[in-house]
Amino acid sequence: MRVLGLLRCNDMTILSKMADVATPLSGQEWGLANLMTSEALERIAAIGGPRCCKRDSFTAVSAAAEFIEEKFGIRLEMPEKIICGFYPMNGQCLGDRCPFHP
Repeated sequence: MRVLGLLRCNDMTILSKMADVATPLSGQEWGLANLMTSEALERIAAIGGPRCCKRDSFTAVSAAAEFIEEKFGIRLEMPEKIICGFYPMNGQCLGDRCPFHP
């Protein structure tokens, strides 16, 4: 199963465990959760707007997969290239400026 559809059960368990221990009062776990979020937001911001939920989701999942591999040595199954099939329904699509546009 590909990450784009759903995280595999084992991968979801790892993420949920990270979320379970990452509270505002925890130390390293709280920092890692915020670091992963900040990396995803930085990539989303670099692409620019206007807003696109699919583009932001694809970007965040890709960033999270890379972060998890880098920090925990766990490789999530991802497609070689994510291609968006929703662009015809988005009047504000960035077209060729979107990294997921076909």
